[in-house]
Amino acid sequence: MRTKTHRIGSDELSFFNRQLASMARLDLPFPDGLRNLSEEVDGHEFHGLVTAVLEDLEEGQSLSEALGRHRKVFSDLYVAIVRAGEESGDLAGALDSLANYSESMLFLKQRVRAALAYPTVALCITGGLMYFLLTSILPRFKDVFTSLDIELPKLTRFYLSVATELNEHWVVFLGILLITGISVMIMRRIDSSARRLRQFALGLPFYGKLLRQVLLLRFCETLRALLKSNVSLVPALELTAMTMGDNLASRTVTDMRIAAEEGRRVSDVLKRNTIFPRTFVWKFALAEEQGTLEETLGELTRYLKGELRSITARFTYLFEPVLIAVVGLLVGSMVLSVFLPIFKLQSALSG
Repeated sequence: MRTKTHRIGSDELSFFNRQLASMARLDLPFPDGLRNLSEEVDGHEFHGLVTAVLEDLEEGQSLSEALGRHRKVFSDLYVAIVRAGEESGDLAGALDSLANYSESMLFLKQRVRAALAYPTVALCITGGLMYFLLTSILPRFKDVFTSLDIELPKLTRFYLSVATELNEHWVVFLGILLITGISVMIMRRIDSSARRLRQFALGLPFYGKLLRQVLLLRFCETLRALLKSNVSLVPALELTAMTMGDNLASRTVTDMRIAAEEGRRVSDVLKRNTIFPRTFVWKFALAEEQGTLEETLGELTRYLKGELRSITARFTYLFEPVLIAVVGLLVGSMVLSVFLPIFKLQSALSG
């Protein structure tokens, strides 16, 4: 099958999903709807995608087949939900489920980016400020300090030595940063190393909790969307595992799929893991026993979204005063290192 490589953003994909769902609910022919949509959308890639799907539909392909030719945009999960909707005769419901799922994943991505963007930008600005002070401002006082006939305070000597090292060996420090960054990128591409990095990330104080929350929310949203679209449990778990990445959560979901294939309770697998909280496992087990998995996953999703909002808001609230204190301590100690020799000279002269 010939595939195409159009790429669109998350916002555009969410908009496209909503348009498809609206066409299905109103019982509008997809070719007519996409033809009008192609005249409305902005962006070369987005327009090209809509036009390509329209051409495939006009050639007589089903919607799932047309979307399946654009794997860079529509994942196996996406295509499976559309195909299940076509087979069950509830394509509108499947597309609605997909639209909600895409918007939820977009919410998830935006929350994580917002939580990590603030400290990342703040730390970069702090690092840049410290580098500027050490390499441009402090060295100007070096000749003045050395001309003074006094022993410099330890704090002043420390900052002067750091400034000298940065000015004389900045290429070495830059090389170390580049090598470290490249090494991390390479490790992420190697399965065993990437797995260790993810396990390390799960153990970090804040990021680990955030990552666990993201994995739980992705599991609930994905499995719920598949079950709501009439995908049976085994393929639903298989597709869900593919969205979890290569980590302990993904392997746990894969074990759940195997248990479902063998006719065992999938909740028993959750009881042996360290990713899913005990309360979550208990609710999932009860839902499996009562046959209310879809409804329970919806309830868990709403709870986890609230928790994610709380975690990110709490982190921003706690991080800001810590950052201010650290920046104040660093800059304040550097300013103090400049004035200490002056105070010491004044003391010596007055004595």
